[in-house]
Amino acid sequence: MSNQREGGHWEYAEFTADLGGQVVDKSANFRFDGGLPDERLAPIIETAVRNLLNDKAREGWEPTEPITADHLWRAEKVERKTTNHAWSGKAKHVLYRVRVSFRRWVS
Repeated sequence: MSNQREGGHWEYAEFTADLGGQVVDKSANFRFDGGLPDERLAPIIETAVRNLLNDKAREGWEPTEPITADHLWRAEKVERKTTNHAWSGKAKHVLYRVRVSFRRWVS
C-alpha cells in the first residue's frame, strides 16, 4: 500500500501467534550474530506467522516488517526460553509466542 493517501490514516498494531510451547532439542549451535540458532525452528515460527497473516489480511492488515523466522528471532519478537548445557553441549528451545507488527489504512 502506498504511503500517499487522502482522507484517512494508518492504524498500527502488534498481533501475537501462539507457538504452543513447542520444544526443539539440538546440540548447541551458537550464533554470535543473534540469528536463528536452528533451522528446524523456522517452519514452526513461519507457519504460525502465515496463519496470523491470513487471518489479519481479511481485516485489511498488512505486516510492517519482514516476516521471516530469522528476522523475528533477531528482533526478539519470538517469546522463548533457551537453555544451553555446557557439559552436555545440548540446547533446548521452548517456543511460546511470536509477535508481528501490522498496519492498515482507515478512512
